[in-house]
Amino acid sequence: NNVKIFEFNNGNIQFYTSVLKFLQSKKTNNVVFLSTSYIKLLCASILKRNFNYRFLVHFLPQRKILYWIVINIISLLSKGIYTYDKHVSNYLKSIKIFNVKGELVSRCVKALKEDKIVSDKKIISVVGAINSFKRLDRLINVLEQNIFKNIKFKVLSKGIDKETNNALLNTHNDVFVNDDYLSSEDYSNAIYDSDFIFFDYTKEYGVRCSGQILDAVKEGCCPIYNDILSFKSYYQEYSVGILFSNEKELCDIFSMIDNGKTISPIVNKNFYFEHSMENKKRLIETMFNT
Repeated sequence: NNVKIFEFNNGNIQFYTSVLKFLQSKKTNNVVFLSTSYIKLLCASILKRNFNYRFLVHFLPQRKILYWIVINIISLLSKGIYTYDKHVSNYLKSIKIFNVKGELVSRCVKALKEDKIVSDKKIISVVGAINSFKRLDRLINVLEQNIFKNIKFKVLSKGIDKETNNALLNTHNDVFVNDDYLSSEDYSNAIYDSDFIFFDYTKEYGVRCSGQILDAVKEGCCPIYNDILSFKSYYQEYSVGILFSNEKELCDIFSMIDNGKTISPIVNKNFYFEHSMENKKRLIETMFNT
């Protein structure tokens, strides 16, 4: 009942000065940093000689030794680091250099799709802005070489270049492309209306808890993802989603969906997460008791 959440702009000097002032007070015994720049937090902590806080690690970048060093220093000098999910926590513990206190996992009731409009075609969607981790080349290659009559593909992603847009629309499949940012409502509707959400990311994505996978599973929507470490951990730990490692396996998955075959594992009934602001407050309270 005593949890207060402060939000600063993480991308400018205001955030850095705010953290400095915050740490200067020395009254940080019951403080947890939910989301912040690792390097800025370390610099501020050193300047103010204050590591008397807890820290929530969203992800661990791969192939970026500097971030590993920074997170390790914070984990050893602070009251410890926490993660959003068990597989991230297990990975950090396996490296044996991080002081990981635990993970914050909360389950919620599965959302039922009783009022969903039933479509003649299964909907496979790519949702969210294009970034340096997200790839569409294998999806395009499979669609160019095959026709799936019973699947509608939606790519709802800001940042699609003209060449990629044309390639998607010229595959002789039912493809819809929306090169625009999604509002919170549009994002929720996109997840809810889909039967499958497609993820194909590079290894540089690192080890992290994917909010979109949690959103998809919460809505009873099955993730289709490639076998990078983060996604493979979801698959192995929770039996969630459908995993592929190459274009042939991806084509086989689409073919089974196109033919109406049941694919297993789809969703483990024990895997539903609630990550609302209200639930974060409750989790933070339990964190202070560990």
